[in-house]
Amino acid sequence: MSSELRRHERHPIERSLVVKNSLTNKSLGMLVNLSRDGLMLLGATQLNEGGVYQVQMEFPDQALLHLGLECLWLNDSTESDKSWAGFKIIDISPEGRSQLESYISQI
Repeated sequence: MSSELRRHERHPIERSLVVKNSLTNKSLGMLVNLSRDGLMLLGATQLNEGGVYQVQMEFPDQALLHLGLECLWLNDSTESDKSWAGFKIIDISPEGRSQLESYISQI
């Protein structure tokens, strides 16, 4: 996706943060970057472009954050068992929005 089409700046994530499927508690991947309205993961889990996922992640020193995500795109990585995935946030509580914005302001 062209950066000109993004509404909010993406922020690279320096530490390892795992994003998990809320229904199965299995890892979807590692958080690569984050914005107010989306994120990118690198992971080995089979995902579906256009798929909708309920996920959870825990930022350092914060409560568990629950999000609804839609997978917008998938690209293979140079590691054969992993792929990049871009997501749009489609569901977040007001408290979750505050938590997300607080974390973004710290990175």
